[in-house]
Amino acid sequence: MAGVRLLLALVVWRLGPATAVGLGVQRLEAADQLWAGSHAVTGNGELEVERHSHSPGRPRNSTEQMLMVCNAYAYSKPLHVYNMRSQQRLTGKEPLQYKECGDFNVWLREGDQLDFRTVSKYEDDVKEREAGEHSVGIFRAWGLPKFTASLLLVPHRQGSSMSIAFESHIFRELQNSQMAVVDAYLGESSGKMRIVEQINMTENPKAQARTEELNFNSVIALNPGDYEILLTNSTGHDISAANLTVDKNKQKVVVMRIGADEDLHNKVGNATTLPQEVFLHQQMLQDTRSAAAPRSLLATIVAVASSLWFVN
Repeated sequence: MAGVRLLLALVVWRLGPATAVGLGVQRLEAADQLWAGSHAVTGNGELEVERHSHSPGRPRNSTEQMLMVCNAYAYSKPLHVYNMRSQQRLTGKEPLQYKECGDFNVWLREGDQLDFRTVSKYEDDVKEREAGEHSVGIFRAWGLPKFTASLLLVPHRQGSSMSIAFESHIFRELQNSQMAVVDAYLGESSGKMRIVEQINMTENPKAQARTEELNFNSVIALNPGDYEILLTNSTGHDISAANLTVDKNKQKVVVMRIGADEDLHNKVGNATTLPQEVFLHQQMLQDTRSAAAPRSLLATIVAVASSLWFVN
């Protein structure tokens, strides 16, 4: 869009406040430590999903949060997400497919645990369904905000085993739309992302599009406008792209590099080819008090936000 300046306000993990750096880039204060993840946690988690039709009221010591779960777990089977305490499925009847996100209004308190299970059966019968499920990891939440906020949780594969790892993130309330940049790719192939401003050459034929490299495990703030996000491989060729339209609302989006090396998939019996590609999701929830889970498959979308902590 002509005359729109590309603004990238970059939040880099463990970096403190700094002055403007480079073309249109500004470093912000360091991200707060917000979540902790683990693969084998014992004890009872405490998470409550508020249902729109019959709210149980506010659980003790809990705060309602808008949780965005994006499945980057490179595997042929989808994931269900369970509340460890009540065994309630956040994902409802339909598990999250690979390259799919779910948005949930949930009550969270310190130490809550979410169990992620691969699914091979979809039976309505509880015993039959659970027989087809396999837990691949548990996420435990620490350092939750005391107010309603937008939270991001990205489960992904760890190495050639079935073990799960998590990237987590809290979106701050900023004046701009924000976008979290996550690397959830499994394998040795390298890739880089960059964002390019889209310009209407008819309106302004002399305008030059601005471009900035996107650092993984970071957050950027964006001015309203039209953008393209490009993923480049190790040889410098663009291999995947997605369009991004940022309006004047405070939007929250996650952009990820996803996929997996084929040889790693074959080690665990999954021969499906999952190439490197860009995955974009915009949080669709507002503060609506609904337990329904709006979902978004890989698509052209709009912008997102915040401060983050990534678990290795």
